[in-house]
Amino acid sequence: MKRFIYLSIITILLTACSKKVAEVDLPVKAAEPPKITVSPSPSPSPTPPPKEPEFINPLTGLETSEELSKMRPFAIVVNNLKKALPQSGLMQADVFYEVLAEGGITRLVCVGQNYTSEKIGPIRSARDYFIDFALDNEAVFVHHGGSPGAYSFINK
Repeated sequence: MKRFIYLSIITILLTACSKKVAEVDLPVKAAEPPKITVSPSPSPSPTPPPKEPEFINPLTGLETSEELSKMRPFAIVVNNLKKALPQSGLMQADVFYEVLAEGGITRLVCVGQNYTSEKIGPIRSARDYFIDFALDNEAVFVHHGGSPGAYSFINK
């Protein structure tokens, strides 16, 4: 009985799906090529090239004031541990380096040209490889304490 029901269902489905759609032949007109008219367009007025900034922040490449363009940036070592949060003055840095220190912890070396914040930090100690970031940016290096290797590098 089940076999009969299955065969009946399959027959109904096949019959319902096999009906052909009536085909109609429509007359086809030859397509006429579109008419193209060309009207003279006004010549565009030349746009002047963008004005080159007079003074540029060397850390960001953005326009800055003459006063700031002549200032040396500061490279400040800042604590990056959870215990040190919230940190202060970081938003004024132009460049951040997150540098691996000993024991899997990291420190931030924040380089900026326009620090106006009253408070920056918490400032941490120097490592000799942190100083490279300051030298690469011709920055004044700011730290609190340091390793013997860092002091040896600073003395050179």
